[in-house]
Amino acid sequence: MILYTGGPMTDLPEDNIPAFEYVKGRLEGAGHIVRLPPGAFAGQDERNARLTKEEVYRLVLPYDIQGLAECEGVALLPGWQASKGTGLELHFADLVGIPAFIGDDDEGTLEEWCDTLIANIEAYEPIPGYNDALARAVRISADMDLEAR
Repeated sequence: MILYTGGPMTDLPEDNIPAFEYVKGRLEGAGHIVRLPPGAFAGQDERNARLTKEEVYRLVLPYDIQGLAECEGVALLPGWQASKGTGLELHFADLVGIPAFIGDDDEGTLEEWCDTLIANIEAYEPIPGYNDALARAVRISADMDLEAR
């Protein structure tokens, strides 16, 4: 399966790129083709250090959606619920019928997350309404975050 990886990057050390790379390696080891978000490449911090978060989103998110449109699924990293960019990606995925996959437990290790993530991908059968409910949960979480500000 061709998978797009989604998860938190903003305000995390190294933009969380080591976690994206780890998940990519595990998924490729399981036989999948993996696409990283355009922001997950070397030099991201250096190039965008002078930009506001909003400017970075404006530059990167259109490419995220374009890359996602070419995939068959979205593999989510731990902490995806707190990511505004991932919320947008999931909304788009839901609109076009691309399934989203998660691990079971944000409290476990990244290795454990990947074990469950891979098992969920391998066991995938379309579940009507699942992605819609997931996208709604992300929108509700984003709305609550905005209200808290």
